[in-house]
Amino acid sequence: MTDQQLDIATLSDARPLLVACTDDAKRRSVEDLFAAATPAPAITWCEGVEAALAQDATAPVVVPVTLPLDYLAAALQAGTAPDDALADWSAEAEALLRACRKARRRVLLIDAGKLATQPETGARALGARLGLQFSPMPPTHEAVRSPIHAVIAGPLLASDAKASDLLDEIEAMIVGPLTARNPDRTEIVSATDAAATLIEERDLLRENLAQMLAETEELRNMLTRKEQEVSALEQQQAQVSDLENRLAQADTERKSLIEERDLLRENLAQMLEETDRLLGNENDRKRELEARNTALADKHLLKAQLEAVTRQLDTANDEINRIYASNSWKVTAPLRAARRGLHRP
Repeated sequence: MTDQQLDIATLSDARPLLVACTDDAKRRSVEDLFAAATPAPAITWCEGVEAALAQDATAPVVVPVTLPLDYLAAALQAGTAPDDALADWSAEAEALLRACRKARRRVLLIDAGKLATQPETGARALGARLGLQFSPMPPTHEAVRSPIHAVIAGPLLASDAKASDLLDEIEAMIVGPLTARNPDRTEIVSATDAAATLIEERDLLRENLAQMLAETEELRNMLTRKEQEVSALEQQQAQVSDLENRLAQADTERKSLIEERDLLRENLAQMLEETDRLLGNENDRKRELEARNTALADKHLLKAQLEAVTRQLDTANDEINRIYASNSWKVTAPLRAARRGLHRP
């Protein structure tokens, strides 16, 4: 057994193997890898290195690891801030190394990125350590790393001494090929082309933004005018509402005045009837008064006439009495008697 091999005894054909992995994509890559192994190991999946070491004291522990260029590129592409992305990777790397240092000879780290894109090269190195044979296998996954973010991730990693030290220790424990710390030439070219495209798009976006700003300003001015028109319309509406209220009040007052007018007309009609009645009574009274006045005037006239007749009668009686008392009346008495005798039948 060489220094590059594990110091573990050969067991049965179905050798126990612990895999510390919770990521679905990494798990599929590991399953595809060991499906081509002879003899096929008996895999036990564990939540982490600590759990795997506690599971079995002798079985090897395989840990697929995402190296920083892939990790940072994915985090940056997802929108994580560069400093936060680097801090997250450093924290995970520290936790991993803390667990691996307890059983450095049993723990085998493999590059998850290379395992997905170049499984055959990783299989040869892993088979040499585990005593397994792997049949040829094609890549199971294509690289999906963003060239632009990979170009950003390389200098970001190099700028942090602590992260670089952690990566040194992890790379020393990696079995098989490693993902480079910096993007390759093709990625740099792709990133440059993409950056040029982004610059063109940025310039176009700036032009569009300037146009949109101009349109926005025009719309804002239009909106201001519309708001002023709306305000004027609201004022007009308020005036219309006030006029409607006043018209309603005026209509109510008009109806009230109409009712009062009709009532006054009824009262006036009654007053006219009463006036006509009273005028009729007054005319009757005038006629009665005139009749009374006439009667009264006639009474005075009759009274005067009566008084005149009475005076004449008195005068005539006096004359009669005087005649009766005269001597001539007395002398002529026999003659009057004889005349009366003549006229008797």
